[in-house]
Amino acid sequence: MKRPCSLLRIVNIKKLRSMKLTYRQIGKIFGVSSTQIQYWLNGRKVEYLRKRLKRCEICGRSKVLNHHHWDNPRIGLWLCPRCHWAAEVLEEMPDFVLTYFKLKDTAQLLAPSDKVGANGSPKAVQSSIN
Repeated sequence: MKRPCSLLRIVNIKKLRSMKLTYRQIGKIFGVSSTQIQYWLNGRKVEYLRKRLKRCEICGRSKVLNHHHWDNPRIGLWLCPRCHWAAEVLEEMPDFVLTYFKLKDTAQLLAPSDKVGANGSPKAVQSSIN
């Protein structure tokens, strides 16, 4: 069980929020979840505006779902851990997908030809001349 929240901790959280830090970022600073930060501030658990779903809203998997939210912790999406991780990456690094596919295309262009063997030496090419 977590210690009761002190007034100083609440003041610090409010200062961090005024600096436009998300609950998740503040949670990392305090070493707790974003839900715990919200609980400390509000004195109760967050009541989500949307009902908890049984399947991930992106992939449809029916694993344990996380509530992915933005500035308002009451508004968000119900995502499986895999999709929630991907959403967090996209939130933190919006250029990630574009950069990844550019690098992938570059790597494929620079890759050796299919006529190279597993050990890096050229494969024997049969002559079509008989």
